[in-house]
Amino acid sequence: MASSKQNITDLTVVGSKGGLFIGWKGNSLVQLKNYSSYHIDVEVHDNDSGEVWRFTGFYGNPDERKRHQSWELLQQLGHDQRLP
Repeated sequence: MASSKQNITDLTVVGSKGGLFIGWKGNSLVQLKNYSSYHIDVEVHDNDSGEVWRFTGFYGNPDERKRHQSWELLQQLGHDQRLP
């Protein structure tokens, strides 16, 4: 479940002890593009400079048997290279 508040995006993971969180300061619009239990992918629109860029936060699967899924996710995210 994703919830958005001013300058905070909190992605609560159901059935898990943790979750992912992104916060920021300043005059920027942050648009959530994609997320899972192991990543957050956002577009940042800096209203002061006019620049648009991409931020991806990533946490690899702690289970070694599922690490290949982490690499597959990174490859999938890497295909979208429209923004720096």
